[in-house]
Amino acid sequence: SSGINAEYGGRSIDGFGLSPGITKEQRLGVEKLFSSASKNFEGELAGTYYPLTGMEEKVRQQLVDDNFLIESGDPNLKVAGMERAWPEGRGIFHTDKKTILVWVNEEDQL
Repeated sequence: SSGINAEYGGRSIDGFGLSPGITKEQRLGVEKLFSSASKNFEGELAGTYYPLTGMEEKVRQQLVDDNFLIESGDPNLKVAGMERAWPEGRGIFHTDKKTILVWVNEEDQL
């Protein structure tokens, strides 16, 4: 299997703090906003949002196998204060065909 990892700028939402200064409440707000919005995605954008908090082991393992899972432990993120309250307010969305992946509140808000 092959894939392309493309990142785009402008991944922040107006009104929410930027990492590493985002508050717990803001991080949860970003997650709620994206989770709600992603339920309305249709066609090739349709998919599933997986919150890291409370994730079932079977789902976690599939995301690991797909090389999609956000994991804690990056020393640079820790020093920058971007792993506070891990994994709360964080998650992963991917389209049904797994062609688009969005990490919520990893380094950027989206």
